[in-house]
Amino acid sequence: MERTLDVIKWGLIGLLLLVLAWAALAATKWLPRPTDVQRKALLILDQPPTTATGRHNAFDAIWLWQYDIPAADLETVANADLLRYRESRESPFVPFVSKAEGRYRKQELPAGFAKALCSANDEDCLAKIRAHADATRNVLDADALLLAHARALSDSDFYHDRFPRNPNNPTPELGGMGMLLIGDAALRFADGDQREGLLRACTAALTWRRLALHADSRVVQAVAGRYYIDASRLVAGMRAELPADTQLPAACDAAFEPIADAVVDVCDVMKVEFANNAVALRQLGDPVESPAHVDKESRWSQLLGRLLTNSDAAVAYSAPAYASFCTRDADIQRDAERVDGAAPPTGCGVEGALFDPIGCTLVVLGNPRRTPPTPRMKDMQRMNILMRAAMAQGAAPAVGTAAQASVSGSTEGVTADAAKHALRIQRAFSLSGENPEFMVPLPASRLH
Repeated sequence: MERTLDVIKWGLIGLLLLVLAWAALAATKWLPRPTDVQRKALLILDQPPTTATGRHNAFDAIWLWQYDIPAADLETVANADLLRYRESRESPFVPFVSKAEGRYRKQELPAGFAKALCSANDEDCLAKIRAHADATRNVLDADALLLAHARALSDSDFYHDRFPRNPNNPTPELGGMGMLLIGDAALRFADGDQREGLLRACTAALTWRRLALHADSRVVQAVAGRYYIDASRLVAGMRAELPADTQLPAACDAAFEPIADAVVDVCDVMKVEFANNAVALRQLGDPVESPAHVDKESRWSQLLGRLLTNSDAAVAYSAPAYASFCTRDADIQRDAERVDGAAPPTGCGVEGALFDPIGCTLVVLGNPRRTPPTPRMKDMQRMNILMRAAMAQGAAPAVGTAAQASVSGSTEGVTADAAKHALRIQRAFSLSGENPEFMVPLPASRLH
């Protein structure tokens, strides 16, 4: 009996020593250590933008597009907002309002404006605009300021988010911008100024192409990619009503230059999302000073939470999943795939499960590979392929098997629909209820 008690006693002492050793290691955040693969991924994600660069950043124009601010003052107002945001101590749930509010006239799109303009669900924008020409004209006249600001975006060639890295940053507001541009171009064309209408439609497509392919914001990239698709459809609809040999504006050629996989990648977006996620993880692991009114039980739960979270380690765990969008490195891809299929917190290994179970669980649950923006960008690329195939065709009678092979090396996945005098391509991504294909009419196919 005495021997049994000794075993129990020493067992409890050993367990206590293990607990104390675990607490010491957890408190010092010494374990787990980042691996060589994680360090390599961190270095990749720390690199400056590779595509979100250029001559003129669209950030200021998009952030303040609803305000009547002189162009010379735009950067000054945006800088004041950024400074105030950095110094702000307001709750992240309180919307951040620009300093322009109340100082400059603000214009907002009226309720129901979408009924008078074209959206992603409208297969034939020209037909809709002709059916609602007066309503479209009224919306464009009433929103002349917003339309002018949207058209001025053609001077921008990239979008770089200037807000400091934070997951609660204000979201840029692009809603309606593309619809105004497309509606304006369609109305010009419908009213008889076909050349100007085509020029404006191609300029809109080129504007959204630049912003989608040269953005470090997931929101801007997704919205710009969608507007590129909408503008492309409109261009195809216009060409269907023009002779096949109509000379196109230079903006059309630029808008539909090939989009290569190397350009469609979302690396810069992932660098920003990784930085935002790192801020959130570090905030979770930072010591929080308990106010006087917090009871002892809450203080102990906060202390335990800090012991179970190693934010620096969690940031390192998450790095390969984000870096996997920037490199084909086999080790980084393997690490990212391991986290893909892991049940929390085993995706971070034994050390992660022991010394950072909360952070590790968040890393696995928040894996960016689960909802990547890549399919949306692939849709933009497929519309680009479809438009290039359509632009290379002659008049509608040429529809047939030859239509599929006439643009060497760029018509993969494009099929001809002889009955509708159109070309089709399967989409990479579509929501429930959306057409799983893109379809554009051939040049001159609607001439009578």
